Amino acid sequence: MKFYYSLLLCCILSCTSTQKSTITSENSLNGSYQVISLLNEDVTSKKITISFNDIEHIASGNASCNSYSSKYSSDKKNISFSQQTTTKKFCPSDMKYEQLFLNTLNTITTKEIQSGKLLLYKNDGVLAIIGKKIN
Repeated sequence: MKFYYSLLLCCILSCTSTQKSTITSENSLNGSYQVISLLNEDVTSKKITISFNDIEHIASGNASCNSYSSKYSSDKKNISFSQQTTTKKFCPSDMKYEQLFLNTLNTITTKEIQSGKLLLYKNDGVLAIIGKKIN
């Protein structure tokens, strides 16, 4: 009986390690980025962030006023986000950028990582979001 439990444990561990090994540094988004450009506008002062969890496929961060989270799917080049869940604070001066960021996130279809910067492109090929790695 101990043999079967050992065999089962080995199978579980090998499946778990296989899943984790498919996330390579080449296609990994894991970590946090500060959004420095949104549709060619400098938004550094707005403190918009996006953090990726490659294991759970969740993107979350600060959209300028409110926190948000979203499921995402990604491969080497493509990425898509589900509708975001957000908190409901009201910040009159930041709502314009928050809505623009969240609406833009819904149109993102491709990604690229260059020199520690995350480049997200809309479905028409336009560079929409640039993020600088912060950890």
